[in-house]
Amino acid sequence: MGTEQDGKRVGAGPPGRRRRPAERPVRSRSSGGTGRGRTERTRADLRAALNELRAYHEDLLSSLQDGVIILDCDGRIVSVNPAVEELTGFSSLHMMGRLLGGVFPPPSALSTLVAKTTAMKRSHADFDAHVVRADGAALTVSTVVSLVSDPTGESRGTVLVLRDLSRLRDMEEHVRRSDRLAALGVLAAGVAHEVRNPLVGIRAAAQLLEREPGFPSRLREFTGIVVRQVDRLNRIVDELLAF
Repeated sequence: MGTEQDGKRVGAGPPGRRRRPAERPVRSRSSGGTGRGRTERTRADLRAALNELRAYHEDLLSSLQDGVIILDCDGRIVSVNPAVEELTGFSSLHMMGRLLGGVFPPPSALSTLVAKTTAMKRSHADFDAHVVRADGAALTVSTVVSLVSDPTGESRGTVLVLRDLSRLRDMEEHVRRSDRLAALGVLAAGVAHEVRNPLVGIRAAAQLLEREPGFPSRLREFTGIVVRQVDRLNRIVDELLAF
């Protein structure tokens, strides 16, 4: 209560009025909407990042010159890159969803490699595998098969990497042919040297016979033939060495 001073009440408010209690802060009704907006933006960012990652993986597979085939746990083709289409002649629409053995039937070793990899839980390779293209032509490929696993180690399928060895085989054959030609050249040089020495002696002997006193003139025709044939053999030797 207030005190009285000079007939007046001091320290008290006007009679009949009470102090208003302190007002509590009112929460904005828009705070819930802001949270939902942030969640939507986060989801949109995640979707954009996922699409960017998917596009990056597709670009990565498309840029590889080696063929890549991805199989699910049932052995069905779920993904191929353009190099596989170019390598085999089959379109992705023809291969997608089909069993590997249905696209590349025996005697192709691809299905055998996949079965071996799945059973033994480790990668396998065949550097001389044969597959049949869409046009029926035989193709030699180097094949590496590996397991695809999730973070827990559970198998999710297999991936095959195919490399065309036809050009490599052609290059190897070219090298072998070049080696044979080089060896033949060395042999020809040795033979030419061994042949030319006797030819020089034969030609010289024929010419000396012609100069001998009393050498029958009727035989000069034959010594002339010997000289001409020796010269012919020398030209053949020169051509062989030049080749």
